[in-house]
Amino acid sequence: MRLTSLLDRCQSAMLMQFRMGHLPLNLHLFRIRRAESPVCPHCRGLMVELVRHFILKCPQYCYERHIHLVWPLKRRAESLTYLFSTPNAIKHLLRYTEATKRFKLTPDAQPPQPQHP
Repeated sequence: MRLTSLLDRCQSAMLMQFRMGHLPLNLHLFRIRRAESPVCPHCRGLMVELVRHFILKCPQYCYERHIHLVWPLKRRAESLTYLFSTPNAIKHLLRYTEATKRFKLTPDAQPPQPQHP
């Protein structure tokens, strides 16, 4: 069974972007000239905003990391390989990502509004 078979389209895209490092984090945005700096906006210019930093290190998301990764996955939460390749870990990684509110996981499409005469 494919890892993405139980994920919706947005979740599958997010997982692939995590794996490839093509998320809208400052390092990637800086590389494509969409950000002025590659540093993390929460770490006072001390850390480059890498995928590893966002998931495992950034102090801004310490609470979310503990609740959604460390508590359920224990020491395995320290391994990006595990987080990106295990169905249970992927589920927790996506919950963590959503809890941080750092990225939008849902499409911008709005449901149609009912028309009133």
